[in-house]
Amino acid sequence: MTQELVPQDTERFDESLGLTDKAAYIGPNRGEILYDRITSVGAIKLSYDFTIYHRTASFLPPRSSRVIFRGRSTRDAALARLARQLGFQRREFKYGVARTALRPWFIGCLGAIFTYVSIQAAALVAVGDEVYFYRSNDPYARTVQRLVPLFKMLGPTGVAIVGCLFVLACVVWSVERVRHRPIMITLSRSR
Repeated sequence: MTQELVPQDTERFDESLGLTDKAAYIGPNRGEILYDRITSVGAIKLSYDFTIYHRTASFLPPRSSRVIFRGRSTRDAALARLARQLGFQRREFKYGVARTALRPWFIGCLGAIFTYVSIQAAALVAVGDEVYFYRSNDPYARTVQRLVPLFKMLGPTGVAIVGCLFVLACVVWSVERVRHRPIMITLSRSR
């Protein structure tokens, strides 16, 4: 953290966060958040970070600032100090089944769609169709140009096997995530 930005009486947690009597300093060089602007703080219990939700103006929706620490113990100490400083109540709860399974399911669906399209492209490349690009400088065209040699090497069957393994991995990830749902920690004002 820069010396000009952060006061001398700052309690520091790694180089990620500094706390004073009036503000939280997120570093390096990301600025200060006054305590009266903080609406809540959220973290997943087994992660190394937390997110501070704060308002820049009363009529605007809350913004978020993510703070990443080197270890969970440092993150927990910072959360405890922040809860004491703000007078916020700490709550822990498990994600619901739908919310827990949503991310793996969504990524698996995208993987299945990409696999289907890739199988079709690999089948066309395998029978000898030429690949033409209308706009070869387009980022999407460059990505496909990189995939064409892979399609030639694997063929449609290989692409299908790799895609199915990816989708299967997403299903396993979803099942494990539902079995061991993440615990969310929130700091917020008492209601």
